[in-house]
Amino acid sequence: MGQLTLFEKSHGEILRDFGLEAVEIRNEDFVRSGRNILDKLIELNGKASMDDVRDVFMALDIQPNHPNAWGAIPKGKKYIYIDRVTSRYPSRHAGEQRVWTHRERQEAIACA
Repeated sequence: MGQLTLFEKSHGEILRDFGLEAVEIRNEDFVRSGRNILDKLIELNGKASMDDVRDVFMALDIQPNHPNAWGAIPKGKKYIYIDRVTSRYPSRHAGEQRVWTHRERQEAIACA
């Protein structure tokens, strides 16, 4: 097996992307709502983690069909991660998660 070029994805990346796409299709309404919540939180605070999004869903007593749906929310080029924090939720077993913002917002800050 040769080395990957700049534009090729590893087997693991392909499987990850396929899995996120599949879970997004099966949780379409949840993911769409999650992106709306993430957008609002970023507008209010400049950044947000999935714990922040989860807090809103928990208050509304809404759960995804599959736990991997949380990872599909910030998928795409609209979002960029700017930090990492430890999850506040015990079910995440102190797992690290990304803190997100809008790519356009981050690029505007970088240019200022």
